[in-house]
Amino acid sequence: MSDKQTTIRIGVYVCRWGVNIGAVVDCDAVREAIEPLPNVVIARTNDFTCSDPGQNSIKNDILELDLNRVVVAACTPKIHEPTYRAVLVEAGLSPYYFQMVNLREHCSFVHIGDNKNATQKAIRLVRGGINRARELENIPRKEIPVERVALVIGAGIAGMNAALDLANQGIRVHLVEKESTIGGKMAQLDRIYPTDDCGIWVLAPIMVNASKHPNIELLTYSEVVEFKGNPGNYKVKIRKNPRFVDASKCIGCGLCSTKCPIKVPSEFDRGIGERNAIYIPFPQAVPKLAVMDKSVCIDCKQWERICPAEAIAFEQEPEIVDLTVGAVIIATGYDEYPIWEHNDYNYGIYPDIITQIELERMLSPIGPTGGHIYKISDGKTPKTVIMIQCVGSRDVKALPYCSAVCCSVSLKNAQLLKQEYPDMDVILFYIDIRTTDKANEEYYRKIRETGVRLIRGKVGEITEDKEANKLVVRAFSSLTGEIVKINTDLVVLSTGMIPSKGTDEISEVIGLTKGPSGFLTEVHGCLSPQETKDIGIYICGCAAGPKNIPYSVSSALAAASKASILLSSDTFKQELIIAEVNEELCMSCHRCEKLCNFEAIKVNEQGIAEVDDLKCKGCGVCVSSCPARAIDLKYYREKQFSEEIKGIGSLGMEITKKASRVAEK
Repeated sequence: MSDKQTTIRIGVYVCRWGVNIGAVVDCDAVREAIEPLPNVVIARTNDFTCSDPGQNSIKNDILELDLNRVVVAACTPKIHEPTYRAVLVEAGLSPYYFQMVNLREHCSFVHIGDNKNATQKAIRLVRGGINRARELENIPRKEIPVERVALVIGAGIAGMNAALDLANQGIRVHLVEKESTIGGKMAQLDRIYPTDDCGIWVLAPIMVNASKHPNIELLTYSEVVEFKGNPGNYKVKIRKNPRFVDASKCIGCGLCSTKCPIKVPSEFDRGIGERNAIYIPFPQAVPKLAVMDKSVCIDCKQWERICPAEAIAFEQEPEIVDLTVGAVIIATGYDEYPIWEHNDYNYGIYPDIITQIELERMLSPIGPTGGHIYKISDGKTPKTVIMIQCVGSRDVKALPYCSAVCCSVSLKNAQLLKQEYPDMDVILFYIDIRTTDKANEEYYRKIRETGVRLIRGKVGEITEDKEANKLVVRAFSSLTGEIVKINTDLVVLSTGMIPSKGTDEISEVIGLTKGPSGFLTEVHGCLSPQETKDIGIYICGCAAGPKNIPYSVSSALAAASKASILLSSDTFKQELIIAEVNEELCMSCHRCEKLCNFEAIKVNEQGIAEVDDLKCKGCGVCVSSCPARAIDLKYYREKQFSEEIKGIGSLGMEITKKASRVAEK
């Protein structure tokens, strides 16, 4: 690949992008203004530079006009920069001799109706891009061997599907789950919409397949505690927490639980049922191994005496497992909106106010009530049940977003209540019913015919009628304009999804970015929804945002597909956009060494800072902290930026006559 460095020859391409840029910025005026600039060999305007004709125009100009720098003024580089870089490679140029100027977000989108200033600004931005292009340099790449092993963090429905998809391609997978069993939140569901299939009936075969696949290693009751390395070669430390049960001996008989005298609320049954200090979370748990909660254990040793397999291991300690993997998929799921922290609708004060997931555990035949619905306060079957939607969701003071699944979950559970108790009065208060995706709208219409009452309105308060042992729900009906007051036996709150605790933890360990709502951030929500800013690390399921089961599965398979592309190669070419030290200026202060989060820069025996090519992430912390200004960042050098700023801020810049005419209109 030729660098063609002898004389700078720049081609500039200004894109109208239909009317999105062209209706605000006079692109021809921009072209006319920059044509006379030094080193500009050719300047063109296009309607769609990213189209095949636009790309071919650039490629032909490189070959015919001997261009060695290309500037495209169009839309965001976040989307199209890889496209144009590929064009340069096809034409024999280094992709790093490409400079993109964003005329869409930086000009046309923010200056609608102000054509004069938008055009002037566009000219300045393009001049800045041309200035920077003169200073661009080729960036070498280093080949790194790819470890053909994947790490999937989180073994819910998304994580298991991602792991199985990779394993079926012959790729070894380490599947890490912080709970003692795989299955995730889906294991708690009685039925799933819109098919009304039994949740565990659908889930159990996937759990078994994930546990028995020869290419999958299950690491349950485990968590990632350290993460470093590079794409294709990540070094990971996993902490396996002690079960205090020998997994190689335990046969999952559950006999230890029957003799345990301690009972505490069951996390799996959301406090509706109880568990012992030693327990198996649910009958279909995979792996079906007992786990001991030492925080409530009274150390009576009865389990040790009664265990037929002699599997009790009181002295078990945490174990650290070191792994080397080539790619990582994060599927850490979601948590329920912490309603108890906000005291919404007196949840936690009145026992007969529960959440949808607690209702799921009641409805489940293997749940704490055997599939029957009871009032928590007195154990009687409720005659009236009210469901309240958007608890915590679509609220700027709590969760500003819609959690996507709550409406369909409530409709499903309302239908199940009517099936089990035909005479029960089931009422659903909603703001808007949102039943997107395949078959969900039909599902909604079907349920409306079962006798479930839907009232469009916001519930204001819930009080208690102690004499009647009833709850009183007061709400405003937006369709009738009236205040309604209804006595009910049970209230079910539809709470939203928030990022799981595991998502927060793994984002800190790996160093991933999070969006305003706390979910992990993808490169682009439409075009790269599974990719993160770090090559080789992918996200799926509810770790990236609220999703239903089909969407979670499809995102998991997409993440697995992306990971398999990286893992199918023997090597990965790492671009070395890294820090560079000027040895003559380095004063051996060690400040860069102390501040580097990646241990990528060290002061050697000669007192000169040295950069590890593969450890350096190009974050620039060392550059900004160096008091001697001895460190620069390749491709983002100080001179490159200063020249760009000079171009943008040039005084006395002449605007072409055409630009002036446009501005006067």
